[in-house]
Amino acid sequence: MNPETLQHLPHYVYWCVLAVAVAFELMGTTFIREAKGFAYPAAALKACLCYSICTALCVVAFAAHIDLSVGYTVWCVLGISATALIGKYRFGEHFTLLKVLALLLCALGSMLLVFQSEKPLFVTSEANTPLERSFTTVANGSAGSLAGPANAETATLP
Repeated sequence: MNPETLQHLPHYVYWCVLAVAVAFELMGTTFIREAKGFAYPAAALKACLCYSICTALCVVAFAAHIDLSVGYTVWCVLGISATALIGKYRFGEHFTLLKVLALLLCALGSMLLVFQSEKPLFVTSEANTPLERSFTTVANGSAGSLAGPANAETATLP
């Protein structure tokens, strides 16, 4: 897949890529715990592989399609929350009310960032039909008619 193709995928695809990156981060974190230092080198190598894949996926997800501040926060909150659950159910770690409250506050903060983002979660990268362009024009606050965009910048979403 060439880089130009990556620029024209629907916006939600990048969020899906980020979700897969989180999954690889979680696998890597689990392997880190199972490596017990370097007592089990195979687990340490699996952790490195998972983190490498996670990083590559983040490069795709953050390639001008997800605001870095929003995407990284979502990635961290999902990773931290899921890691806490993995710690509890796989490794028997303590789970207190304070920990649950802290995780909920992190999730709330992440949701607030997503909702205030200039790049909505479920939009396509470009308005392809006249109707989509009309809605895009109105949504971007253009004073032009609904027949078409007022200028090239309002014709597409970021």
